[in-house]
Amino acid sequence: TLAGAGNNLTNIGGNIGTVGTMDNRPIFSADGNRALDSAGYLGGVSNGLPGTFGPQDEEMYGGSLHYTFGERVPVRLFLEYGNSRYKPSQNSGYVANGNAFLGGLGIGLGEHVDLSAEYVSTDPNYDPFILQYPQVDGVSNDYWRTRSFSYFPNAYPLHDTDQFPQNRNGYRIHLKLMAKDDKGEKREFFHGWYYNLNQVQTSLEDQRATAGSVAFGNGVIGPNVNVLGYSPGFMEPVFGPESPFSFSNGGTVNGFATPLDDNRGNEVEWGGHFRYRFGSGPWAFGVGYENLKFTRPTNFAPSPFGAAGFAATAAGNMDMVDITSEGGVAQGAYTFNDRFVLKFGISVMNISGHFDPAGVYNNFAFDTQNNNFQNLNTTQNYPFIGFDYDISKNTRMNFNVKFFNTTDNLGSQSFLFLPGTATLPSNIQRNPFSWNGVQVTSEVKVSF
Repeated sequence: TLAGAGNNLTNIGGNIGTVGTMDNRPIFSADGNRALDSAGYLGGVSNGLPGTFGPQDEEMYGGSLHYTFGERVPVRLFLEYGNSRYKPSQNSGYVANGNAFLGGLGIGLGEHVDLSAEYVSTDPNYDPFILQYPQVDGVSNDYWRTRSFSYFPNAYPLHDTDQFPQNRNGYRIHLKLMAKDDKGEKREFFHGWYYNLNQVQTSLEDQRATAGSVAFGNGVIGPNVNVLGYSPGFMEPVFGPESPFSFSNGGTVNGFATPLDDNRGNEVEWGGHFRYRFGSGPWAFGVGYENLKFTRPTNFAPSPFGAAGFAATAAGNMDMVDITSEGGVAQGAYTFNDRFVLKFGISVMNISGHFDPAGVYNNFAFDTQNNNFQNLNTTQNYPFIGFDYDISKNTRMNFNVKFFNTTDNLGSQSFLFLPGTATLPSNIQRNPFSWNGVQVTSEVKVSF
């Protein structure tokens, strides 16, 4: 049950009961009369008429097959499948049904090389059961789940969204190199990968109706507000909804009847990491790099002509997605003895590109006649040092210190308007998001 859902009283037909128990709508207002709580666009029907959901209900089943054949050249076959039936409110008859599939082959080339390729497809409606991280003094986690960008802020799913990313299909390739260590055990010293995934469904909203555009019969016309959103259960963590400016009426009274932008987003990831130990000596090191890019084109070009031109420019600005997240790490370790290992290194990451699904920079796009300008460019690095220490056979502790340095590379003047044009709202890029800080963590593990 999400916070604020399923624990309020509602009055339905003269009966008072708990929301989610008596109200059989999949998305409903918190008090039965007014929309007090909102689920954001995690699955709500409308941004203009927010609602809440829960207690949630979900049934799942699945299976997996892993088989290896061949002795000189071992070949692995693996297949996995899952199905979910989700109700945003357990008392509702509405069900979102979704499937997930993974299949592939792996082959061992000699003792030192392993190559695998797989195809994955996960419906946007597969396992949309949402759970929340607790907030501390109102502070939630990052906007995306970096590094994979695989889920929503302040929420987590019931399945591994790195293995089965929501609303994605495509292929993934892995190359692993192995070598024997000083104890004769075969270990991975290099792992490289390449992913190319597309949206299973585009981010075109399936619930589209402007105010007064739907006739319910008996002279009843509705809705009384614009409705533009998704049926409950649609999950898409990166490629936001198509802009409300990217529709036409198509000759009907419904201003959202005809979509003019409906492009499929693409996700490409590649990277690798390498580990090496100097024989049986105490020194070891590792390096790694990852590049993750999200792109979605738009059919709209900037236009300088009046209200229609502003709408076209805004639609292109909001629908365009061009984000790159890249980062690397270098780490060293020195083993003093079987019980104490010192670790140190540095990690660097940058997120940059264009992403504005809320249309915050529509005015800037119109004034500059550009719908793919950079409005994200943040770099973070943190040197770190720590140690692992085996206190006893069953007790282990670690201690780590990270020195964070975060820089907003856009600068305070990035989005100032040209002389003679409208001024930009004062809350946009006046104070770059740059900060420094120290994080200290320690952990003790006891096994018995």
